[in-house]
Amino acid sequence: GIACLHETALAEAEKPSVLLLVNGFVRNQATLEADLQIAARTSGVSPEQAGQGYSDLLARLTDAERYPAIHALLAARVFSGDGTIHDDFQFGLDRILDGIEVLVRARAAGSRG
Repeated sequence: GIACLHETALAEAEKPSVLLLVNGFVRNQATLEADLQIAARTSGVSPEQAGQGYSDLLARLTDAERYPAIHALLAARVFSGDGTIHDDFQFGLDRILDGIEVLVRARAAGSRG
């Protein structure tokens, strides 16, 4: 990873920070996926059924008027829809890499000026 960042204008201290950011995200997502798999397996349901159960529980525990943002997620079937944990991972990784690209470009522009 450090070798990939070598030719950038990032400060040397920023390079391992960039790698730690990506590593932390990947580790968190892997832990989340493992936890969801374990929860589904121990409850004897599929991960999709577990997501639907979570959605149902949130719907029962929250009032739509008091928590409209949560109910908007439920209406969109965020926890029980067609999306997968891979989709969530890809979305997050893309946003992190977009931000790193902005930083790299900003440092490059600053080193030229």
